Amino acid sequence: MFWKRRKVGVNVQGAGVLILITGLIAFVAFALARSFGFAFTSLWVGPFFYGALLLGTLLTVPLFDRMPVDWVGLGVHRWVGREIGWGIGLGLGMATFAWVPSALLGTVEFRGIEQSSTLLYWFVFILIGATGEELLFRGYLFQRGIEVFGVLIATLLFSAGFALAHLGNPELSWLSLINTFIAGIFFSACYLVTEGLWLPIAAHVAWNCMLSLVLGLPTSGLIFEESLFRTGVEDHCFLTGGSFGPEGGIGATVALLLGGAILYIIPGIRIAPWSYARSFWAIYRQRGGEH
Repeated sequence: MFWKRRKVGVNVQGAGVLILITGLIAFVAFALARSFGFAFTSLWVGPFFYGALLLGTLLTVPLFDRMPVDWVGLGVHRWVGREIGWGIGLGLGMATFAWVPSALLGTVEFRGIEQSSTLLYWFVFILIGATGEELLFRGYLFQRGIEVFGVLIATLLFSAGFALAHLGNPELSWLSLINTFIAGIFFSACYLVTEGLWLPIAAHVAWNCMLSLVLGLPTSGLIFEESLFRTGVEDHCFLTGGSFGPEGGIGATVALLLGGAILYIIPGIRIAPWSYARSFWAIYRQRGGEH
């Protein structure tokens, strides 16, 4: 929206403030955790950082930008449940579509739930990880990028960053990297059509949970111990993604493109009027957001 645009310098300063606050929170939290004898594993460093990023965002927006959290896409309003519901539906549907080649060319075995505590542990891990990635790549920094570079360039840049962040994942291929880039564009579109983070967060969490905890497939090359089903795939990497999981196969490519089309077809997926109004009046009171 044109009325949201601020000067480049203000956006750069805001990004700097967020990075500084997040870094300070992470440093203090790591120091405190170590002083109490908490041993960090590489698996939980990311989720711990994402917690600092969330707190940093919630502090930067009201203190520096003098805006409500609706402005950054974290506002609570009447349509939050609807956005989360649409996100879950899209995530589950796309993941199931991406799984079809693996089901047809591999084996599917029902396992049931052996240890509910382990399943809950991995669900929390996925929830934190997916939420954190959305905060990092579709949150405050992405939104400042939109104000500086415009929607198209910001979306391409942050989607590329999202893909490059997965370079260290095992069994990565060129197709899986391309699919991750497309996924970044899809999640960016989820934010853009609602100007909220609930839809992309829900879609991301549902996608990862469906593939890993329900269907028993690798997710971005990572295999989780507990799942309702176990899908076995020996080869057919181009179709199924092989050891990287469906995200490395052509099925995921089609699923993401279809999901993106659905976003703009369904009339119910749009900006919540309450969130829009809160942001508009906050900017109006600031006389155009000038600092």
